[in-house]
Amino acid sequence: MQASSTLIGGTTLTALAEELGVSTAYLSQARAPASAEHHRSPPDGWEAAVVKLARQRARQLSSIADRLSDARRKRTSGTAVRRRRRSKGTSRRKR
Repeated sequence: MQASSTLIGGTTLTALAEELGVSTAYLSQARAPASAEHHRSPPDGWEAAVVKLARQRARQLSSIADRLSDARRKRTSGTAVRRRRRSKGTSRRKR
């Protein structure tokens, strides 16, 4: 279940604010429509920070997918061996 928590967790505005060294309020204002009274310009380097966090997140998700895939493969490979052993004595039907 840790995998599903990580998947759903995502990247937060707080993580982005920490990466940029600004407050979450500042980022919220930067995300507001330009016509909004409380709008601010985005902080310098926001694109690079988003790229960095996105790549970190991609690595996390890839790692989860790999671990789950490996675990699933290990569980099902034992089942496949048992199926082959059972079917060895039976002949296939000819079409």
